[in-house]
Amino acid sequence: MAPLAATRRPAQQWLALTPPLPLTDTLTVYRIPTAAFAGLEHHLDALLTPTEQQRTARYAHYADQLRFRVGRAGLRYLLGQRLGLPPAAVPLCLSRFGKPQLAEPACVHFNVAHSGEWVLIALAAREIGIDVEVQAPELDFASVAAYRFSTTEQQLLAQSAQPQATFYQIWTQMEARTKATGTGLSEATTSAATGWTVRSFGVAPGYSAALAYPIDWQPVIQFRSLDARLFI
Repeated sequence: MAPLAATRRPAQQWLALTPPLPLTDTLTVYRIPTAAFAGLEHHLDALLTPTEQQRTARYAHYADQLRFRVGRAGLRYLLGQRLGLPPAAVPLCLSRFGKPQLAEPACVHFNVAHSGEWVLIALAAREIGIDVEVQAPELDFASVAAYRFSTTEQQLLAQSAQPQATFYQIWTQMEARTKATGTGLSEATTSAATGWTVRSFGVAPGYSAALAYPIDWQPVIQFRSLDARLFI
């Protein structure tokens, strides 16, 4: 895994959605603003299966319902483009660790993350993990770090001039790697895992995000904004 660092990155450039490129050597990250879909729930539900619609209704809060709708509908829309299928017909299932995946072996791997007002979807030819977190000023991140971070990570945090930003950079990198392996949060307690390149990137002010992909792969990484008008 690439070493963790507390360095600033240039503002991420998010481009308009273009026709999908071959995934052989390309990793594409899509950014979707959930607020753009408020009031369009019936359009989103049309892209979901009955089971997914029922799952949506189980969320107690509207914001959580909307995030799930946007994330799953966006995923089905993008996978449908790749597979030549209607969104609701894309055959999704869960791995034994609960990670969503295609039911049949395919050349498309994906991962979804959401926090606050944003949903991120990553598509690639190989396993991929992605995470995004809205930075919460009230979070006692030092206590969380003491429990979840390795000694090296805690030292990096202690030496940082921007400890909150550093905490979220480490956290999202850890979560992205864990989601790439698909083995559960217990695997994310240390940065010692090898085999993954982990990269931080910008989503919007007040957010931290990272993605992870196999260390022996050097994809062209693209960042795209997904317009709500594609769903209606």
